[in-house]
Amino acid sequence: MCFIQYQTKIVGLFAVLFACLPLPIFGQRSDKNHIEMFLYDVINTNLYIKSKESSSRAAHHATKNSSRTYPDPEIMITKSSGSKDDAAYFPNQNYQHARKEAMEYRVLQPIPFPGKLTTEASVKRSEAKISEIELAIEKNKMAVDVLNLLVEIKRMEDQLVITEGFYKKMLVLSKVVSSRYSTGSGNLSDVTKVKLKANEYADRVILLKGEYEAAVTNLDYFKNGKNYKFTDNDFELFFKVLHDGIPSDDALEKNSLELALLKEMQERGNHEKNRSRLAFAPDMGVFAGYRKENMKNEYLMYGDSKEGMYSVGITVKVPLWSAFADVSDFKEKKEKKLSSDFASEDYVRKLKFQYSSSEKLHSVYMRRLILLNRELIPQAGLTLDSIRLSWETKKVDFSTLLEAYDSLYIKNMMRYELESQMRQRILILSGIQNSILKNE
Repeated sequence: MCFIQYQTKIVGLFAVLFACLPLPIFGQRSDKNHIEMFLYDVINTNLYIKSKESSSRAAHHATKNSSRTYPDPEIMITKSSGSKDDAAYFPNQNYQHARKEAMEYRVLQPIPFPGKLTTEASVKRSEAKISEIELAIEKNKMAVDVLNLLVEIKRMEDQLVITEGFYKKMLVLSKVVSSRYSTGSGNLSDVTKVKLKANEYADRVILLKGEYEAAVTNLDYFKNGKNYKFTDNDFELFFKVLHDGIPSDDALEKNSLELALLKEMQERGNHEKNRSRLAFAPDMGVFAGYRKENMKNEYLMYGDSKEGMYSVGITVKVPLWSAFADVSDFKEKKEKKLSSDFASEDYVRKLKFQYSSSEKLHSVYMRRLILLNRELIPQAGLTLDSIRLSWETKKVDFSTLLEAYDSLYIKNMMRYELESQMRQRILILSGIQNSILKNE
């Protein structure tokens, strides 16, 4: 009676598990590659990428006419008035009183020291270029993240299917063992062992199902409400094309976006150092003015007098006190330039080692995967068949049979793990070479 209850419970658990299993997002057939379509849709519609594109456009707008934009002219208008008393030579009048008024107009045009405007424009162009490269880096990074998520979902889905399959096998085996025990040809330990093993597989199904659903939820953020379905054909073809399209090692320094960013930051550092050096140079200015004076005498016999004067000249702004701050700024820019040079040199070395390491790991994963598919998994399957026959004829114990099932299960799980790791290495290599988004 207790074994009937056990069978009822385990079959009930099986029904609950498979009723709640998520629908797969990977199918079997496809007429066109939906992964590539989905990837470009993400890049073109993601709000974070759009914000980076706006920042890049803003940086490019800042470069327009920057080398030809002089400082704004200064206009000065001055009105002055006063009085003038002179000695008079008339009876009973000692002084002559006159009112004086003046209007002055002046226009001053500052002229920066030659090279300052050009250097400032060079800094802005470098900043615009940096913004453009940073945008490309963000797009490349998002493409890698999305594809890594798809790789993980594919692995979970495949491993979930395998785990479900072995869970079903344990249920069938449980019925066989229970039937043997009920007829007196089996023992109780075999029943408890298969019960434990079935529950272990059930636990793995629950874990993989939860991880799978969480990953699919994360993918929904990138889907942006669209119902994309990815097939096995999409997946295999996409990664084959991606792997075949990875440029050679010789193009590594040319294609690396991070290295391009460091080089452009070095270039900006050069321009900023030149700008700090030019801060010691004096700025000039040219001005033109007109002054008109009116003098009204209280004694009409002398009448009013008028006077007009034109003036032109230059001004020189000497950076006398600001030179102390300019010295510190120049030293700061010089140290930043050295820091950028060291960082760039170190990154080139690090990038080459990282790339070489990923290539070697990809090769190792591929060789192991070939060995698993051609040798280990078929051999484990044959071993399981052989041990099952031996168990049915009571030549081996039940634990040996369960170990054979576990061996085949582990090798199948390892296969999908290796496939996932191999594809992740392809993404690392493609990401470094910036070969994922070819049209971006």
